[in-house]
Amino acid sequence: MATAGCPAWVLFASQGYFGDDSNETSATAFTRGGRTIKASFFPARPPHPSNLCVHCPGAATAEGAPRVLSVAGDLILFRVSINTDGRPLSQVQRDYFIYGRPRSGRSPQSAAPAPTSRTTRLPVKLPSGEYNLAGHLTTNVVTIGGERGTMGWVDLWRGIIFCDLLREPLTLRSIPLPLPMTQIIGRTHLGRGMNSRGIGFVNGAGAGCLKFVELQLDAVDVSDETGFPILLVKGWSVTTWSNAGMSSRYEDWQEDLPTPVQAYQIIPDDSAVFSHSQQQQKLGTGLRLVLPAQGGGYCCEKAATTTTHSLQKLLVSDPCASLDGDDVVYLIARPKLYYPKTWILALDMKKKMLQAVVPFGILEEPDPNVIYCTSTLQH
Repeated sequence: MATAGCPAWVLFASQGYFGDDSNETSATAFTRGGRTIKASFFPARPPHPSNLCVHCPGAATAEGAPRVLSVAGDLILFRVSINTDGRPLSQVQRDYFIYGRPRSGRSPQSAAPAPTSRTTRLPVKLPSGEYNLAGHLTTNVVTIGGERGTMGWVDLWRGIIFCDLLREPLTLRSIPLPLPMTQIIGRTHLGRGMNSRGIGFVNGAGAGCLKFVELQLDAVDVSDETGFPILLVKGWSVTTWSNAGMSSRYEDWQEDLPTPVQAYQIIPDDSAVFSHSQQQQKLGTGLRLVLPAQGGGYCCEKAATTTTHSLQKLLVSDPCASLDGDDVVYLIARPKLYYPKTWILALDMKKKMLQAVVPFGILEEPDPNVIYCTSTLQH
């Protein structure tokens, strides 16, 4: 449940920023070089992103922005690259910290250096007939929790491997995901799963359910002689599934709507925010909008441009279902491929309505492996 000062769940930007911003969540620790480092968590209700601010006074130079690697409840694993002698840092030379977000009414917990990486082998029973366990490549993790302490390791193209961590003996079981029929029929390369697929666990009044989102992009590669990739987006659609059974059967996945929501069908929630023409909609060109200015944290613009963009021609990616249990899907949007400025679209699937367009930030890496993490927060 959300409180007045903190949401029930967050869209956590994987790219943090350096600055001396502080709040009641600020916590301190020491780098491997003995310097004081301060971390501050700035939560925001989706679709607005939550951010991590890091301050290391007296540090020489930093190789890139702080990077949030994982979020689980009140714990945040992040990495900073503080360069003290001017030489490039390897992965093991960077500083890793675990930050514990303070709960309401409690004093901030200190950030602590992450323990040295090690592999622990656990005796796990492999049931017969679980063919989906072979070739599994984890892209993200979902936490079911409950009395069994269930966790799931997700391969967005294949399925989920579940393990009840509080139940003996430890046993793995798999759940398939809806098949990527477009890629199978077209025999195209699957690529980065998060570009077009997302999953989360919605803990509702009952036992909860898995929510799966698939984004289909209708785009043409129009790269020129330079070889730099250029995508011409003609349209896109979004489909969502729910799974309350969570067994090994494909039939447990039920589409939430009879047909996918097409970009050209989407209407605005507030006509004062979006530039929209009824004639354009009748002609099938859909909604046009002005992307708001980037602001706050590591990026700031004085004002948005007056250029309008066709919603159905925006390059969208990284779909995510709301963990509030409503029918909202969030998408990362850019005017073109590798464009550093990004926005979040909030789409009400049942109403086919665009609820909001908010700035997400300016990406330091044009094509990062992870753009954001989702996590519920404890209160």
